[in-house]
Amino acid sequence: MKLKKFYKNKRAFSAIIAALIMMLLAVAAGVVVYAYVMGWIGGAQQNPTQTGKTKFDSITANATAGTISMYV
Repeated sequence: MKLKKFYKNKRAFSAIIAALIMMLLAVAAGVVVYAYVMGWIGGAQQNPTQTGKTKFDSITANATAGTISMYV
């Protein structure tokens, strides 16, 4: 008898399923945002493996004129 009454009340059954699906979607969205943010922050905190270096071909200084010339 109770089982028949449970199946007749389809509103409550679909509301429970809808609530579970909404919770599942919220958790999945949270996982995606967490993975994106941690990847972005993790990439920003890593030290670069190679640093840029400037190489000068020649440097000349003129003390009387107060100029320095550098050729990169």
